[in-house]
Amino acid sequence: MKKFRFRLETPLRLRRRKEDKVAQELARAHAECIAARLDLERLEKEREVWAVPPVLDGSGTLDLTRDQCRRDYVEHMEFRIQASKEIVRRLAHEVSVREGALRIAVRDRQILERLKEIRKKSHREDMRALEMKRMDFAASAVFRRSTQ
Repeated sequence: MKKFRFRLETPLRLRRRKEDKVAQELARAHAECIAARLDLERLEKEREVWAVPPVLDGSGTLDLTRDQCRRDYVEHMEFRIQASKEIVRRLAHEVSVREGALRIAVRDRQILERLKEIRKKSHREDMRALEMKRMDFAASAVFRRSTQ
């Protein structure tokens, strides 16, 4: 019986590798996005701590220098939070792009695998038909010999 050979095995292998690579890139982008979101949450919590209105000291006076430093730091934290939000937005967009690329890679691989299965099934049916033809021929030869 002739062995089945799928002539598009190399492109199928390449599609599998591409799918694996895209999946790894998606995982990396997803991890970066999660890390950026955690950093954003940390910055927001830190801002909440520093944004508390100043407390007067025991004598009822306010240290203006210290309060100005606190306000400057809160403004700096606001700037960092905005920058972090932009990073999170960019990374979330990158994750969605990678998800789309993964869907395309999976679809391409599945198309080739379906084609392989169809051709394999066709090959099996052709081999069965050939075997049946050979068996019929052998049976008819045996029958002819037995009648002679």
